[in-house]
Amino acid sequence: MSCNLSVILPTYNERENIGPLIVEIMRYVNPKEIIVIDDASPDGTARVAQSLKKRIPCIKVKNNSFRNGLTASIQQGIDLAQSKYVAWLDADFSHPPYLLRRMYHEIQRADILI
Repeated sequence: MSCNLSVILPTYNERENIGPLIVEIMRYVNPKEIIVIDDASPDGTARVAQSLKKRIPCIKVKNNSFRNGLTASIQQGIDLAQSKYVAWLDADFSHPPYLLRRMYHEIQRADILI
């Protein structure tokens, strides 16, 4: 059963990380959706994310035609999100995916969680 969570992944040149990151997210939570907002990566990050949809159907990919920047990409993800709760992670693993499970549990009793 999926949790009422949208995970936003703003990306730029994260071809090597996007697959392992999504697999790691799925290890800890079963989000309603994983929204990849790719900022016109020349390395094919969006293509890799799109190819993962065959195995992980909750993935949504928004491929920007030009670089919008991190803040705009996160906002795009929030605008697309269809879950009660929204989280975002950097695609370089600087935000550990294992924390999502605990954070999802804790947010049930809070207004915001950082």
